[in-house]
Amino acid sequence: MVLHATAGSRSGTLAWFASPASGVSSHYVVAKDGDVWQMVEEDKLAHHAGGIPFDAAAAFPRYARQHDLGNPETKEFDFEYRGVNYRGLGFSKAIIHCTVGDWGNIKELAW
Repeated sequence: MVLHATAGSRSGTLAWFASPASGVSSHYVVAKDGDVWQMVEEDKLAHHAGGIPFDAAAAFPRYARQHDLGNPETKEFDFEYRGVNYRGLGFSKAIIHCTVGDWGNIKELAW
């Protein structure tokens, strides 16, 4: 289970998550008073972090969970440094990156 805090009103959150134009969603919204709304069928993918389908087995999310780095804050991004191709992803507490294809050798930079 992944929990996300939202800002704004309950009605605003429900409207934003229900709008396809927002590009974000979650399976459920739970209010502080315990009320629950199902936003996405469980057999469908919800979008997390601005439209990135969450893949719990992927290297970056797995690494972030293991190192308590918080939620994704950016989309994955590619960059080149000294002729080497890298991929990165920003989380609440750090940016993680690795050489493309070397998913077992992830490095971490504090924000």
